[in-house]
Amino acid sequence: MRVSRCFAFIDLSGFTALTARAGDERAVDVLSTFRALVRDVCKPTGRAHRQVAGRRGDARRVETEPVVAALLEMQLRAESDASSMAIRCGITVGQVILHEGDDYIGHDVNLAARLCELAKGAR
Repeated sequence: MRVSRCFAFIDLSGFTALTARAGDERAVDVLSTFRALVRDVCKPTGRAHRQVAGRRGDARRVETEPVVAALLEMQLRAESDASSMAIRCGITVGQVILHEGDDYIGHDVNLAARLCELAKGAR
């Protein structure tokens, strides 16, 4: 079944280099801060709820505006955080296949992931 969705991928930029430079414990601290940020921004509130899929760092919604707002909020908060987080993201909208009720397959999902890979980390 094809459905229209907005997809976003968000990633800690330079995480592997951070681990090599600052050590595993520091990397875990930064990752924990990042995950808490994502959970906080995406929690159900009076604003539109943004769905985050597992630990893959991707979000999916029918509406585009809540995803864009969430990504912008995450980037602004990461820039003001003292943890030296730099995040990057990619976003697309398109028709994809809804597979087994909870997975999305299609060009637009892959494109969002590739855009995230190409993005510079905001800091």
